[in-house]
Amino acid sequence: MMTEVQWDVRTRTVVERGDVFVGPWIGEFGHELMFVGAARAQAVGGRRVIACSRPGSAALYADFAAEFVPHAIECEGMCAGATAATAPPARLLERYVPPRAERFGGCEYRVGMAATWHKYGRRRNEYADAVVIHARSRPHVPMRNWSQRNWNTLARRMVREGVAKRIICVGLRRHALTVEGALDMRDAPLAKQMDVLASARWAVGPSSGPLHLASHCGCPHLAWCGGGPAERNCTHRRYLSEWNPLDTPVHAHRYASWQPTVETVWGWVTDFDRFLRR
Repeated sequence: MMTEVQWDVRTRTVVERGDVFVGPWIGEFGHELMFVGAARAQAVGGRRVIACSRPGSAALYADFAAEFVPHAIECEGMCAGATAATAPPARLLERYVPPRAERFGGCEYRVGMAATWHKYGRRRNEYADAVVIHARSRPHVPMRNWSQRNWNTLARRMVREGVAKRIICVGLRRHALTVEGALDMRDAPLAKQMDVLASARWAVGPSSGPLHLASHCGCPHLAWCGGGPAERNCTHRRYLSEWNPLDTPVHAHRYASWQPTVETVWGWVTDFDRFLRR
């Protein structure tokens, strides 16, 4: 029996009856990592998966998706939590969905959903002795950004005290800083940043997408989370369990604000470094 196929001129994708279309994902990168686990679970029984997300996220789907369709939809925030003002109209989403494909929509991952997890990145010796910093600097949530001065002070001390032989900075240039003396790998392809995280000793920064990615690359990570008591308790729990499906070593610190002092973070850093050296 022949499989019915159709050529979709909008996405230039061959669509077979029984294909699963996942997305379009329009939310935050960190939450996308969890969505991808649920999307990967759709590739059971040899079902062909077509994934749709931002162009830079293609590497997240490469291990299971037969096709990747990039989109150019602008949206901040999680899909499920988008407001009427931030959520794109349905017609923008539907135009990416191929006819006759079963759709696994771009909803936020929920605990209990079927999911299949994958360890990203390849170990490379050139990154093996590094500590990774993600110095988030996102304009729409400035209260979560640590200052350039604080990062430079911490980085100098890490090198001077022997905690880090060298430092690599990751993320996107428009959303992250680099630090003095670091290897600047911001804007490197996502697959290369995955290799960095899969190879480095550990990573540090305030809660962010690249810190979630560290978990999925098997990179031990130190994160801090501020906000109100309910927010920071929820984020802390997620780092230890929900957002850590590979059980990667992590220290997540709840703090009364997103602005701990350099001395406070230095204490966390030295404790985490000793923990990993045991």
